[in-house]
Amino acid sequence: MSGTELIRALRAMDAELPVVLISGFMTVPEAVEAMRLGARDVIEKPISVEALEARIAGALGLAPLAQPLE
Repeated sequence: MSGTELIRALRAMDAELPVVLISGFMTVPEAVEAMRLGARDVIEKPISVEALEARIAGALGLAPLAQPLE
């Protein structure tokens, strides 16, 4: 299952579910499509635990997304 297929399936279950897509291999058009489908964020691996926590908190509305990325 691709990331965009996963987003479609999750959106079918719950349209308000915040989705953060993590990929080790994603093209810019795929990332744009993921955002168009409703992903709150698209993250490319590798990512530190601290940066991941900040991005998830941002997607949940617990912190601003303007966190420095590594």
